[in-house]
Amino acid sequence: MLFSDLRRIRDKTDLQCCVCIVGAGPAGITLATELANTSLQVIVVESGSKTKEDEFTTGLNEIESIGAPRVMRSQMVRNRVIGGSSHSWYGRCAPLDAIDYEARPWVPYSGWPVSFEEIAPYVERSTVHLGLGPALYTDGLPQNSDLAHYVDGTRLPDGSLGPDLRVVTWQFSSRSSLHNDYVRFGLRLRSLRANNLRVLTQATVTQILATDDGGHVTGVEVSTPEGKTHTIRTQRVVLCGGGIENARMLLASNRVDGSGLGNRRGLVGRFFMDHPRTTAGTFTPEAAPAVQRELGLFRAPTGVRVQCGLSLSLEVQRREGLLNCAAWTTQHVADDDAWRSLRKVSLGNGDHKLEAALVLCKNANQIALDLWGKLFFGKALTRRLKQLDLDITVEQAPDADSRIRLSSRRDALNVPLSQIDWKISELERRSVVRLSHATNATLARAGLPQAELVDWIQHDRPEDAVFSDPAHPIGSTRMAVREEDGVVDRNGKVFGVDNLYIAGSSVFPTGGHANPTLTIIALTLRLADHLMHLAPSSPPL
Repeated sequence: MLFSDLRRIRDKTDLQCCVCIVGAGPAGITLATELANTSLQVIVVESGSKTKEDEFTTGLNEIESIGAPRVMRSQMVRNRVIGGSSHSWYGRCAPLDAIDYEARPWVPYSGWPVSFEEIAPYVERSTVHLGLGPALYTDGLPQNSDLAHYVDGTRLPDGSLGPDLRVVTWQFSSRSSLHNDYVRFGLRLRSLRANNLRVLTQATVTQILATDDGGHVTGVEVSTPEGKTHTIRTQRVVLCGGGIENARMLLASNRVDGSGLGNRRGLVGRFFMDHPRTTAGTFTPEAAPAVQRELGLFRAPTGVRVQCGLSLSLEVQRREGLLNCAAWTTQHVADDDAWRSLRKVSLGNGDHKLEAALVLCKNANQIALDLWGKLFFGKALTRRLKQLDLDITVEQAPDADSRIRLSSRRDALNVPLSQIDWKISELERRSVVRLSHATNATLARAGLPQAELVDWIQHDRPEDAVFSDPAHPIGSTRMAVREEDGVVDRNGKVFGVDNLYIAGSSVFPTGGHANPTLTIIALTLRLADHLMHLAPSSPPL
């Protein structure tokens, strides 16, 4: 495989391929990996460099937010570099639930054109790409759990029921059994050996080129940071730029149609969603250990790390017309935590080194016991906490007015910025309130400490809700059966354009509560299979 910096390319005549993949994040690299060592000549174009972001490429991620507040420090949430967002993700993985694929009468515009059963084999295949073990997502809480008997509608000895909640679990990606880091897709691409792949770095797509009728893509125009342009001629283009950038590229490719490419119905950029996240409440440091034994991290028999959480049962969602959402605990470690102090000592952190060493001396027995438990029983380390939060994330009901447009402002390559009008509805707020109270009620029945809920939840004032975005942009080029309802078909092909495809969370019609990466990889594997069954292997003339 050949890596080339676009700035060093002199001969433009060889920039042609069968498939041009735009973006070298998890979706783009997975697609390239699946197409490696086939008869298809593939070029992957990446806006950033091989190993790290620079100030210029980071600036290309700037957005204009005019709706609900979003994280504006782009380097925290979007990465223009080989590996993309896998440079900053936390490795949490879970598949969508079967209900997420359904057309739910209480969720407008819901329903996928593919089924849970169709995607399931690709979810299984995704585990190899993501460093996951066998599916554990519905196996429930750890053994000997006090809480396990109070969820999923299990009948208690006294005859009462706990039908409101179900257990959900997340696995954490791992590069290998010997390395605790999450999978960083850039490392995988750089180690790939394939004669049919070429990767162009410092190559930002500024225009998707199409025929006069807009029905066929002929290539992409790419620019270096200095503004020098090249054209890549190709038989097929696959956009893998992420939930914001995929829509932006279509809207900005407006030389043939002023509304953008693939936008005959005006749906590109619409139905923009995320996973609104909020801290619903807190547990005191004294209560934290008991709660963490139930809803904390643990090591599964397969060796992967797993976190347990709680979600509204499917019955409650259907009966009360609520959205899929999930609650889990987040630790805030105290300054005098033994393991934080050990890190300070090992890093030699100046003035605080002596203070940290004293903490270590006082907690030597705890460290020894923790190491014994971790090495031989897979237990989590004991942490001294200043606070334990109950965090909740919720899916969004699709809303055509929640959208991405082009701003009047432009980036350094003269491409309009994305203007994001993110809207969060009453339904999302009500779902979070319901899950918060159900979680506390279940904890109480199990004899466990309850969270002190924040005011807007405790007093049922959803209009005062405070949410943040976890950088899971979803839905701006949604998948649908008909062009009247979406931007791409069930295979990810843009309606009205015979050789333009999209991969990533932007094609999700709805988002569920699960982190999107696992489903992104599953859909990308499905797209790879589809492309392999299509036309010729010879490069375009």
